[in-house]
Amino acid sequence: MLFKDYVHILNPKKFIGSKKYNKYIVLTQARSGSNMLRSLLHSHPQIISDGEIYRRLYGRNSVKMWNRFFSKKPHHIKQVGFKLFYYHPVDSDDRTVWDIIKSDSNIKLIQLSRKNKLKMIVSRDIAMKTDVWSSKRNENQKVDKRIELDTKKFIDECNQIDVWENQIEHLFPQHQLIKITYEDLVKERDKVMAEVFNFLEVDNLSVKPLFKKQNTEEIKNLILNYDQFSSEIKSTRWAFLLDE
Repeated sequence: MLFKDYVHILNPKKFIGSKKYNKYIVLTQARSGSNMLRSLLHSHPQIISDGEIYRRLYGRNSVKMWNRFFSKKPHHIKQVGFKLFYYHPVDSDDRTVWDIIKSDSNIKLIQLSRKNKLKMIVSRDIAMKTDVWSSKRNENQKVDKRIELDTKKFIDECNQIDVWENQIEHLFPQHQLIKITYEDLVKERDKVMAEVFNFLEVDNLSVKPLFKKQNTEEIKNLILNYDQFSSEIKSTRWAFLLDE
């Protein structure tokens, strides 16, 4: 055996940490406030919160990715999790990560939704146009964010979002699940996070997000074809979104 092999065996870093923590998954989709929630969770000293690690597989093995992520963590960590969008992964039909979660009812689920789907979709389209997906508090952006909306596509997307959000309880009937909304998180952050921390069984601490709201303009000023869009959507079940 070579000397470097002895060094590897005796390396104390190999034994630092533990797997005696619990797992959670944030189930949501783009522009639902998931960056805000993630930053709030990650600000808690007992929680590790990662991003969209399963967004793209790039040919990687889902099980190995899972095991690598849920490896040893510092002993003070009580909860480890990441964000998973309803349509992840986007580059593969591999649903292994969903099967892994379904097979382990000890994994807690946090479902984050955004009531105003119009603002959510507009925010996503702006992010796609500008390639700016998050904004820290000390950043100022001066870009043309205005976008156009296709009414049929918008309605189809809203209907699909409804399907995704409503199927979670049926997909994971044995799991503990807490549902929160972006709107409540903004209006009553401390109250909502207290409920989340209680759900995750960690200390209830005051936490602050690292990001600020990106699109503060009135929605009609962000949609180039607002008059046409609003006229077409008024006859649909989603007309109420125009008044929020």
